[in-house]
Amino acid sequence: FENCYSVDEPIETYLHTCRAYGQPLYNEAGDELMENCDLCTNCTNCVSCKESSCESHKVQVDCVKVGHDDFIIHFENIQTKEKCANKCREIAGATYMTYEFEPSTCYCYDNGLRICQKQLIPAQYNGTDCA
Repeated sequence: FENCYSVDEPIETYLHTCRAYGQPLYNEAGDELMENCDLCTNCTNCVSCKESSCESHKVQVDCVKVGHDDFIIHFENIQTKEKCANKCREIAGATYMTYEFEPSTCYCYDNGLRICQKQLIPAQYNGTDCA
């Protein structure tokens, strides 16, 4: 199915049309990753996904989690992707989460292996500000 759909909209608008979402829970330094760190509960050193590194210039979309059924645990009736990330951080060994907006289900994984059909790169990004 098509996860995200929008026509002639900015990337941020396009991404908010997605029915499923996934993200790593931590960066390589062990800092918590969140789109908005104000929504991170029990975080000791949250880093915004949007500002963390050169990788923040790229967004993968229309992804399928490899081993979708190999989750550590799942939770139902989780209202937001941020609550899903916070919930998964409480699970030993969890490093990646996926969230399905309908039926509000959260999955926690010990890896982020996925296959993505698209990668979005902002038009203004020139690729020279990364080491």
